[in-house]
Amino acid sequence: MKDPALIFPKIRIVCDSNYPSILDIELSDAELWAKYDSFEFHWVIYPYSRKISANDLEIHPFEEYVKDILGHRKSAYIPLSASNHKRFGLFLGIFAALIVGYFHPEDFVSMEGIVSFFGAYIAGKELWADFEKYLIRFTRNRRLRYLEPYYSYELDKNTTLTQYSAFARTHRYEKSTLNPVQIDYIEQSNSKTVRLKYDSPGAEALGAKKGIHLLSLHIHPSKTSYFHQEGYLLGVKISLNKRKGLWIKNTELYQSISKTTLGALDTHGQWKPEMFAKRISFCSGRWKYTQAKGEMIAGSLIEKENSSF
Repeated sequence: MKDPALIFPKIRIVCDSNYPSILDIELSDAELWAKYDSFEFHWVIYPYSRKISANDLEIHPFEEYVKDILGHRKSAYIPLSASNHKRFGLFLGIFAALIVGYFHPEDFVSMEGIVSFFGAYIAGKELWADFEKYLIRFTRNRRLRYLEPYYSYELDKNTTLTQYSAFARTHRYEKSTLNPVQIDYIEQSNSKTVRLKYDSPGAEALGAKKGIHLLSLHIHPSKTSYFHQEGYLLGVKISLNKRKGLWIKNTELYQSISKTTLGALDTHGQWKPEMFAKRISFCSGRWKYTQAKGEMIAGSLIEKENSSF
């Protein structure tokens, strides 16, 4: 019997013969995904054919959402606003006010005290950008790291547009769908990346028998044959998250499809077929502690349907 600690939920990648230029990515084992407080995906697609560039690939529907936002059009997602610099400025402002109040209590509620507070607040907001860059660089290769912002956009949950968008997606894909609560999208010359964070699926998703649709990869019809014949790298990092007090425990899993082979890179950058990588980390805010570099495990996290893979 397989060790329960090594039983992880899986992803299904489907290529419908009626739509050879589309790869659909779904969740299977919905009840296993529901055991976690949240989960995240980091998808990377890199075609091996030199005849294909990033412009020949589209990740739906999230690429559309981001383009709407950048074009200043209404979207189901809105930009995440940074707040750390405001908190740091508020901290310095309160600290300056306390100093004034301790040494010159008569000036605490005077114009000098007010000016000291707002002056320190504004200076703190400006200083935070440099301090943050230093923290990121200084901790980059350490087990305890301060991370750059991982997501750029969040779901605007309380809009009618969001509700109708989710309703329409269910009919478009003829199965249950999940909207990520946060997303990020990166386009480079020859590859595309999408980062997605989901809350635990609800009762409706758990009852899905056909799987739960996450996203679709569209290849330009004129480049589809090159895409399948010369192959591609489709990599995924999965983070399964459970809250542990003030920290969130992340079980991070890595696996890729390279041409037709499943596998993962080990810590030395060597490709290990039919294996996936696992590591444990803990996060609180933007602080992340990596417990271990990871281990290689025999098995698959990705199910493939249709022989065209």
